[in-house]
Amino acid sequence: MIGRRKYITLLGGAATAGPLMARAQQSKVYRIGALLVGNADMNSFRTELREELRRYGYVEGQNLIFEFQQGHGEPRSR
Repeated sequence: MIGRRKYITLLGGAATAGPLMARAQQSKVYRIGALLVGNADMNSFRTELREELRRYGYVEGQNLIFEFQQGHGEPRSR
């Protein structure tokens, strides 16, 4: 039979270890944003970028988030 002190120690240790283990399993998620201006083909750019990053272990939905926007009009020159 387990004593009261050992039970409280075990319970406290489990309560502390749970969140630490969950935090250690989370991996960083990277966010990549791109603004395409002019006549750029967003679909082919997105596909090629996704394939190249997958070669290096970055997979959309697992450790990578893409945000693409299409700018309309002509780029301004300064």
